[in-house]
Amino acid sequence: MGSNYGSLLIVLLLLLGYVLVQAQSTDESTGKIPDNVNMFVSGNFSGTRQATVRSCDCGWRNTESTDLKIVGGYETGVNEFPAMAALIQLSTGSLFCGATIIADRYLLTAAHCVYNRYASTLGVLVGDHNITSGTDTAYSALYYVNAYAIHPNYSTSTYNNDIAIIQTTSQMTFSTYVAPICLPFYYSTYDFSGQQVIILGWGQLEFSGPTSDTLQMAALDVITNTYCNQLLSNTVTTSEMCTYTSGKDSCQSDSGGPLLWTNSLNSRMYLVGIISHGIGCALDSPGINTRVTSFLNWIVSTTTDASYCAL
Repeated sequence: MGSNYGSLLIVLLLLLGYVLVQAQSTDESTGKIPDNVNMFVSGNFSGTRQATVRSCDCGWRNTESTDLKIVGGYETGVNEFPAMAALIQLSTGSLFCGATIIADRYLLTAAHCVYNRYASTLGVLVGDHNITSGTDTAYSALYYVNAYAIHPNYSTSTYNNDIAIIQTTSQMTFSTYVAPICLPFYYSTYDFSGQQVIILGWGQLEFSGPTSDTLQMAALDVITNTYCNQLLSNTVTTSEMCTYTSGKDSCQSDSGGPLLWTNSLNSRMYLVGIISHGIGCALDSPGINTRVTSFLNWIVSTTTDASYCAL
């Protein structure tokens, strides 16, 4: 699921109804960080106080999807998932990864999505559904990225610890249709095996195939790491989560997007995984995802001015 719709994106955002928030200039023409620069941090996180976890609302889902097409999935309702966001390369106007809103200036994505990129060349698109029209939702907004931090133990060869935090230059405007997901603070010991999760993205509908203009979703089963390692020759770590459902999968450009688990007791959705990597798309092989519960302490300690909801 994802779409590369060319250098006219930023112009279209302005002309067709998107809100462009807090522009900043950049001298980097390529968007890539030179080899002699620290590629795990770009920009400077602002904020001086300790992050807080408090009782508030998060993780709701708006109108249910109707069965209309991620691989083996279907189209979501417009603004059905208020926490979903897309990462934009500003120099080319291309959408290249997904992300999830966790606080009013912070999102989570996969480390490999932002590795070796300048923060000042990136944007975050929220509140959107059809990325080609620019008029399908009044809540579409593009925020510039102030900084990002990749987990210090991220491995570019194995994709271990494939998680990054993005900070926007200004606070995102929250509403019923743009809002944070819940983080699983109260479920840090759960492994979620045997549960179903929802994945979201605008990526390819099949490997090397066409992308989707509209946000897609699919429901996948979480399998145990023990079983996953039997299938993948013991390459999966405890900080990763495997998903497998025949004929359904994430695909190229879905990386960084969410795995959402719904608590049946409160009907709220929790970000329990981040789409990381796999073998092809829906090729009878598990998808490997970053397990968010393994990184809650790092998230809170890195985002010093954030306030998180705990339900």
